[in-house]
Amino acid sequence: MLSHARRFTVLPMLPPGSTTLSLPHALTASDERPAVIARVDLEETIPWERPRLHRIERGRDFYVGDEHGRALVRLGDEDGRLHPDVELHLGAPFVAHELRGEPSPLRALVRTLAPGDVVYLAGRTRMVTDREAAALREAPLIPCFSGEAGPLHVYDDAAFRQLAAWQALPWYRKLSLMVRNR
Repeated sequence: MLSHARRFTVLPMLPPGSTTLSLPHALTASDERPAVIARVDLEETIPWERPRLHRIERGRDFYVGDEHGRALVRLGDEDGRLHPDVELHLGAPFVAHELRGEPSPLRALVRTLAPGDVVYLAGRTRMVTDREAAALREAPLIPCFSGEAGPLHVYDDAAFRQLAAWQALPWYRKLSLMVRNR
């Protein structure tokens, strides 16, 4: 998986027809940049019980670019729900929000990916017409990453560094870690 991932930067322009991503419970990210991908982990603590955990993942269409050009990334539907074959791997620090206080507090932990961030994509692409350049006589084709073509893995920079560190370990170190952490 590591050898097939490609490094991109999230571009600030919106694809035609794409809307901004809205987070549940009117949550915000750590900065004012509009998020293209968001993971919200809701943690409800009830006395004398284990915490209840609920994960909400949202994403919108966005462009990525590298030294060779740009590509389109389609993560889900118009409502922001991810395609079932899209796997998010976000390792960036989260922003905590207190949604409800005692007696059963509810906390939201938000991780986002925004324009300017580095993203690694591993998955199949297909060629689609670039609607951004549709005013031209013949619109060019650009690669499109999506879950419809097969599994799509999306890594932010922190998650990819963790994966690379794990992949760099020799097999006997991995085995000893797995046995020790059983």
